[in-house]
Amino acid sequence: MVFQSFTFLSAMLSVSMVWTMPTTCRLQVKLVETTFNLLEEMTGHFPFQCLPYNILIGFPKAAFQSDSSQQYNIGATKAVYDALKKIYLLFENDVFPDTWDAKTLDVFQNILYRQIEESKCVMDWTQGSQDDFPVRERVLSIFFEKITTYLQEKDFSFCAWETARKELLYALRFILKHASKHILWSSEQRGA
Repeated sequence: MVFQSFTFLSAMLSVSMVWTMPTTCRLQVKLVETTFNLLEEMTGHFPFQCLPYNILIGFPKAAFQSDSSQQYNIGATKAVYDALKKIYLLFENDVFPDTWDAKTLDVFQNILYRQIEESKCVMDWTQGSQDDFPVRERVLSIFFEKITTYLQEKDFSFCAWETARKELLYALRFILKHASKHILWSSEQRGA
């Protein structure tokens, strides 16, 4: 009887703690920073031997820019989420350069997955008919299609992946430096 009472009380306490926890639906800037750092650490600087393959894919800055209004902040936040998801999908391919640090790559993929799973609710946000995310999504899709096509054309070669990595680093750096003030980050990390 005592054991049953203890179990019931423990279960009720656990449920009440979970029930009263605030649910926030935000991106986590620390995870985006970690993603950037891991991608940068994967191999270091752009390899000299890949300079002939170094192309500019044309990162869509407009997908992350905002005028500080709530409706555009929502669109920019959704765009960051969409970009992270597209990066994750790009890295689902198992054909990576042997020179990349496998452990760093694994942690990178896990951090991306965690961010996507924990933040997927941002895609449910609406701001009436003012939500401009569909326009941002089209621009991002074109960018990621170009990266995917380039990787395929170059048979997922070392230099093709290095070019893709360079472009993705630029995208993440832009988000962290220039778009960060308009993104709806989790409350404990807004000041970061």
